[in-house]
Amino acid sequence: GSTFKVVTAAAALASGRYTPDSILPGPASYRLPLSTSELKNWNRKECGPGGRVTLKQALAISCNTAFAWLGVQLGDEALRKQAELMGFDTSFQIPLKAATSRFPAEIDAPQTALSAIGQFEVRATAMQMAMVGAAIGNNGVTMKPYLVQEVRGPDLAILQTTEPTRFADAMTPLNAAQLTEMMVNVVENGTGSNAQISGVRVAGKTGTAETDNERPAVAWFVAFAPAQSPKVAVAVVIEESGATEISGNGLAAPIAREVMKAVLR
Repeated sequence: GSTFKVVTAAAALASGRYTPDSILPGPASYRLPLSTSELKNWNRKECGPGGRVTLKQALAISCNTAFAWLGVQLGDEALRKQAELMGFDTSFQIPLKAATSRFPAEIDAPQTALSAIGQFEVRATAMQMAMVGAAIGNNGVTMKPYLVQEVRGPDLAILQTTEPTRFADAMTPLNAAQLTEMMVNVVENGTGSNAQISGVRVAGKTGTAETDNERPAVAWFVAFAPAQSPKVAVAVVIEESGATEISGNGLAAPIAREVMKAVLR
């Protein structure tokens, strides 16, 4: 869902063609290329005056049409490369084998537009999206995930220790800092208000992922804090919530907030 927009934003910054202040078209609906289908924003409204919005504000309000357009401009290869630098399409042993998150291969322009907002056949685990948030907060460096920090013997002597290992340089430090500020704006002025923590700057992104017509949407929230010197990154996924209104801010963000508060405490 829309948590993937941070990956698209990272690809946009990496291209050198866009900054947080770049103006994007954000109409109420966007006709997918080579198609008669219309993609609409969650509130059915245009994003910004006259349907124009900055990249920073598009992320804050989770503008579907702006990010779909942006994905087409960047192209599927740029999106795939950025996603892979953050861990997509790699099978991780943690040491259990984790499910592999996927960015779809060989997609056309309308499929690219949908993938740019985390729909079509984009697949991600909670661990993968926590890795994305952590990479942004870690000056753009993606780390390999691991479950076991150390193994001790019966006498509590340390037998084995897992050392943090770099996976990839996913972003430049400058781009990571810019995207961090964009994600802080999501929490402070956009769709992620329920993740706010008093006295702590939180960087986050909401998501609501459609699955199929037979199942309710999935609520997502990805965050890290404190934004300026992160100590915790978290991804919350809620399926089959039973709620009448499903949103990342309404359901997932409050849980992420409490997890971050517990760690930071």
